[in-house]
Amino acid sequence: MEGAHYHRFGLAGLILEEQQINRLRFGEAERLLGEGSRLIDETGRARLQGAAVLLTAQVTRAAHTFEAALACCRIGRGVQASMLNRSLFEDVLDIHWVAANPGIAPEHADQHDRLVALAEHDIETAFERTDRELTEEERGELNELIEVYGGRGRAFKASWTRSSFEERFALVQSRWEEEPEARFYLDYIYEVIQRQNNLLLHSAPTGYRQTMSSGSGGRGLNRAGPDNRWREALGHGAGGFYMAVRVLAQEFGFDKELMADAFSQTSNYLRPLSDFPNIDQLPAEASCPCGSGRRVEDCHRS
Repeated sequence: MEGAHYHRFGLAGLILEEQQINRLRFGEAERLLGEGSRLIDETGRARLQGAAVLLTAQVTRAAHTFEAALACCRIGRGVQASMLNRSLFEDVLDIHWVAANPGIAPEHADQHDRLVALAEHDIETAFERTDRELTEEERGELNELIEVYGGRGRAFKASWTRSSFEERFALVQSRWEEEPEARFYLDYIYEVIQRQNNLLLHSAPTGYRQTMSSGSGGRGLNRAGPDNRWREALGHGAGGFYMAVRVLAQEFGFDKELMADAFSQTSNYLRPLSDFPNIDQLPAEASCPCGSGRRVEDCHRS
C-alpha cells in the first residue's frame, strides 16, 4: 500500500501529505474546484446561445487549468503549476472581455478560429501533410483576416479579442471597483505574479534555481522533494479560478456564496506560518490566527 501511495504522489507528495495543514490546504482547494464546477454545470439547465456559449467554454477551460495546477501542487511541483497559472490569468482577462462585449465576442471568436484554421492548413501544405492547397478564395480570406488582426507581423501574436492588455485589465478592475483590497491584489497579480509566471515558463536560470534547496549543508539540488513555490502557486491558481467563475456566476445570476466561502477558506489555509510569529505561544484551544475558525493545534500548528 505504501509503495502504491508513493507511485501515485511521488516522494514530494508524500512529504507534503505528512502535515495536517497541507491536507487542509489541498482539501479546501478541491472544495473550491468543486463549487466552481457546480456553477459551471448549472449553465446546462438552459439553452446557451451566442456569448453565453463562449463564456461557459472559457470558464470550463479555466476549471480544467486549475484542476491541473492543483494536481501539480499536490506533488510539490509549484513551478509547473505556475506555468499553468500563466494561461489561467490570461483566460481571466478574456473572460471579462467577453462578459463586457457579448455582442461582438462570438464573431471575433469565429473569425480568429477561421484565421488559425486557414493558416495551419497553409503551413501543413508546405510540409506536404494535406491533400490540397488553399483555394484562391480561401487564400484571399486568409489574407483579409491577417490584415484584420494587424498584419503578418502581428496577426498571430495579437489577442483574438482585438483588444489590448490594458483594455482587458481595466474590465477586470471595474468588476472589483467597490473592493479596494481586491483591486490592489489584481495589480499585484498582473504586475508581479504574472511576470514571475512568464519567467518560469521559459527555459532559463530563473526556473532552474527553483530546483535548489537550502539547508545546514548549504545550497544543493532538490532532486525529489517539493519545490519552494507550490503553496504560492496553489494560492495564485485558486485566485485565478475564483475570478473566472465569479464572472460566470454574475452573468448567469447564480449564487456564488459557497464558492466565495471556499476561496476565502483556501486563502486562510494557504497563509504561510511566517505570518504568525507568535503562534507557538497560543494555547492549544485558541482559534488559529489565519482566520480558518479551527483550533490552532488542528490548523497551522498541526
